[in-house]
Order: sequence, then structure tokens, then C-alpha cells
Amino acid sequence: MPLWLERALLLAGLASIVAIVILSLIPGEVIHRGHGDGFDKHFIAYFICAALLSLGQSGLPRWLRTVAVLVLLASTLEVLQFTTETRTPRWIDYFGGVLGTGTGVLAGALTRGVLDRLAALRYTR
Repeated sequence: MPLWLERALLLAGLASIVAIVILSLIPGEVIHRGHGDGFDKHFIAYFICAALLSLGQSGLPRWLRTVAVLVLLASTLEVLQFTTETRTPRWIDYFGGVLGTGTGVLAGALTRGVLDRLAALRYTR
């Protein structure tokens, strides 16, 4: 994978962390929450973030670090919602973040592995 693409994916993943933090702590009446429960929204947000971060870096230690950081972020943000008047922490939201993180890292790591192998095959010809 080209270095510029790797860095762009990593930067997009870091930007998605910032978006998750802002959206998790903004007062509830300021944003439109849409339909459905929080599980699906948390799952999708953390899946996208984890997939981008996993695509932007290679190697099991880095992917495990991504999981650890995002799971810690999900728990921290749920606890910090106690400090807002219009937000309440919920276990289902936390589990949505954790499952989104796990599946996002898995999807990103598998995709990265395939892309790296295809690139290696192209250069060995």
C-alpha cells in the first residue's frame, strides 16, 4: 500500500475519533438523533473508525492497540455522559462500540492483508 494512502487512512481514522468524542458529549437537544436505538449508531461509528485505523497501519500489535484504545474510549465516553444533563450512559451503547470496534478491526486487517498480498504479487512479476 502506498505510504500516502496509508497516512490518509490513518488520518481519517483519527478524525473519526474526534467526531465520536464530539458527538458523544454534545448535549442531546442540539443534535437530531434519528430513529433506532443507540446500538446501531455506536456500532457503525466505531466500525468505520476501527476499519480506517486498521487499514492505515499493519501488524497485529498495532491492531490490538487500536482495539484497546477504542474500547477504552467507548467506556470513557459513556461514563463522561454522566456529566451532561441531557445524555445518559447505557450499556447497550457501550457494547455497540465494542462490537463495532472488533468487527471494524477485523474487516480492516483482513482487507489490509489482501491488499498487501496483491501488491507483493504485482511487484514479484
